[in-house]
Amino acid sequence: MIMFPLSGSPLEARQDKTIYLSILIAAIITLVVFILKKIVNHFQSEENKSAREAKKITNFAIINKVAKIYDLKEKERDFLWEIAKNNKIPNMEYLFRSEENSNSFFNNLLVSIKDDISLTDDMMQDKISILFTTRQKIDNGRKLLANLTSTTAFPTGQRLQYYADNNEQYSITVLDNTKEGLVLSVPRNAFNQQVNPPELSRIKILYQTHTGIAYEALCRVIRYQNITGAGEMVVTHCNTLQSYQRRQFKRIDLNANCTFSAVRVITASNSKDGKIQYQPLEKKYQGQIVELSAGGCNLQTPMAIKEKQYIHINLSIDEKTVDQVIGLIIHTSALPDSGQYQLHIVFVRISKRTRNKMFSRVYQNRG
Repeated sequence: MIMFPLSGSPLEARQDKTIYLSILIAAIITLVVFILKKIVNHFQSEENKSAREAKKITNFAIINKVAKIYDLKEKERDFLWEIAKNNKIPNMEYLFRSEENSNSFFNNLLVSIKDDISLTDDMMQDKISILFTTRQKIDNGRKLLANLTSTTAFPTGQRLQYYADNNEQYSITVLDNTKEGLVLSVPRNAFNQQVNPPELSRIKILYQTHTGIAYEALCRVIRYQNITGAGEMVVTHCNTLQSYQRRQFKRIDLNANCTFSAVRVITASNSKDGKIQYQPLEKKYQGQIVELSAGGCNLQTPMAIKEKQYIHINLSIDEKTVDQVIGLIIHTSALPDSGQYQLHIVFVRISKRTRNKMFSRVYQNRG
């Protein structure tokens, strides 16, 4: 005899629950698939929009936007507009986001300026000078647009600077980077004594990358511990880093001989033409340029020359001709165990041609 389940029996109830559960699961899967499709379509739409924007020919509105993003001066903005209006240049806003595309654009532009036979030498130097100052601002701006936002990105072993309330500066190291916070070496003074900021106090920490961008973090001291035997300071993470470009000009390492001499400064009130004059003294000394930018250099010498003094330097930037600059020594530091000193110099008088040659050397455009 065949038995049929009675209506309302436990077996029928279980079957109904299974059906409802299957329907619910199918509905959830359908909803998830729908949401995923919407997300994918959104990103595809954004990508297509970005691709269309990137292919736009640069107009004056785009030039103005680029000038605002990279804080370009009027002459630098007009320089880019002159290039754009005479050529069909793809959207410069997107072009400059890529270091590779930006470098290619400026390198080709430099070649075209040098090959333009209609330009006098002075006109050519003016254009090259504006090209490099524009390129420098765009390079710096691109780095800042891609900056760090949190101390959670600080690598272990990174050297930092701690600035105390008395404006003294101490070197510290990231010993560990945890979810709780940064584990730092304890600041020590010149006598190797620990300098302990009070627990729960806020301290200022500076982190500088190899590209010259500095990040300032305000962290709070959580506690002190002694796991390594040398003592550690644990501080909170900071998710609101403030970034700024410490170096206005891109720099390169160098190993170039030079000669330098002291300078006699004639003030504007005492000079014939009403301008400050810098007269190099006859006695010359040997030195070595170890770092170079279009705004200054680091000079290595066995002489301990005091800061705030003017200096005249002869060097060969292109390894063909001798160039002359006047600089101001802003810092002198002793190099340990070498008997040498490093002079940190900012240029105060330099010809446009010489500065252009320095820019070319820094960007590896010889000649």
